[in-house]
Amino acid sequence: ARMDFKAGDPIIDAPARGNDVYLLRSGFVQVVKSSPMGRKTIVTTLGPGDLLGEMSMLLGEGRTADVVALSDGELIRIRAQQFQVGKGVDPKVLARINLNLAAILARRLRATTNLVA
Repeated sequence: ARMDFKAGDPIIDAPARGNDVYLLRSGFVQVVKSSPMGRKTIVTTLGPGDLLGEMSMLLGEGRTADVVALSDGELIRIRAQQFQVGKGVDPKVLARINLNLAAILARRLRATTNLVA
């Protein structure tokens, strides 16, 4: 399902539970983490081709950060069941999602390894 958004729109609210994964087709969003004291930290900015919501879907846990639109854009929403089975998802889109997911996890592992080393 395609979803349009406008600058300033909330896309994902932590710690709400969610199983959907979103592929960002156009536009830019900001991932923001809030501390228990209310301090907000910008984690990253994402753009076309990036995924949102993959951690929650993979771990079956609540969302870990808020995602807010920086510009107008479009997302493709993929339900967890579709992602896991591939049913009802264009094979090209699913292949891109899998490659993006692998790259995301590899970048996070590298960043964590660099922090520890």
